[in-house]
Amino acid sequence: FKQKTAYEISLGLVGSEMCIRDSFMIAMDYIEKLNTMNKKLNCFERINTAGLWIGCKLKVTENINLDTVLQQCYKNGLMVLKANNNTIRIAPSLIIEDKLIEDGIDILENSIIQLQTA
Repeated sequence: FKQKTAYEISLGLVGSEMCIRDSFMIAMDYIEKLNTMNKKLNCFERINTAGLWIGCKLKVTENINLDTVLQQCYKNGLMVLKANNNTIRIAPSLIIEDKLIEDGIDILENSIIQLQTA
């Protein structure tokens, strides 16, 4: 065990703070895109976030419920998680690229559109 200097400890804190700030910015990017999608499709009752854990409570309709959204997303190449009875969870990596965020939101949106028009 090597004792760290105050300088070494502060370097670790800066890295952690940067990671927290970056994950907050990524989460806000997701929330903005999900809110835009919701304005178009009216598919969520609410969107919650705790860091990069994002929960989207679905507005259940005849064609849209948690199981149908999960299945359609999976068919289209996107894995989303089940968080509650009618809530999907999005839990991306801390090092996700912007392009992957865009692609994932597009797949989710297209999946819901496919279900709405079925």
